[in-house]
Amino acid sequence: MDEVEKSLVSYADSGDFKKVVLNVIAHRTTSQDIKHLRDAFCSFDSENTGFISKQEFKKQLKHLNLNDEALEKIFSRIDIHQTGSILNNEFIAATLEAQQHLEESQLRDAFDSIDSDSTGFISKENLCHVLGETCHDDYVDKMIEVVDANKDGSISYNEFIEFFRGQRKFDMEK
Repeated sequence: MDEVEKSLVSYADSGDFKKVVLNVIAHRTTSQDIKHLRDAFCSFDSENTGFISKQEFKKQLKHLNLNDEALEKIFSRIDIHQTGSILNNEFIAATLEAQQHLEESQLRDAFDSIDSDSTGFISKENLCHVLGETCHDDYVDKMIEVVDANKDGSISYNEFIEFFRGQRKFDMEK
């Protein structure tokens, strides 16, 4: 299994907050920094449609000997917008972390981007701004609860870094 494939499988098991952050980082990363990931996306997108269909995804990963249900689950968890296809940015987010050690500056930039009102904290409103139409109160409350170590209802930069660096292992689905 190559690094891109490992990344896709690993990303599928990441918690929702981590996926949001990786998507923010993917949006803010320059094309040159991730050229190899864009090339990998193109190899999955065999029909050159600009997205990866379920069929293309399964075909590319069939050699991993995962059953159809496992591949469906991985696909669904990468398809965060639930469009039935994997968009370029979703693919980049899913493969970004394993392809490079995320720099402190990238994490700081992602935190500041999510903290759109510059309070020094990520609030429920900040996450809803990032999530757009997919923002639901219970969903966002659970995301914050997972990262918010001091239970004040928001995420400080220290909590953000501690969570993202894996010192606290949390996943909403467990």
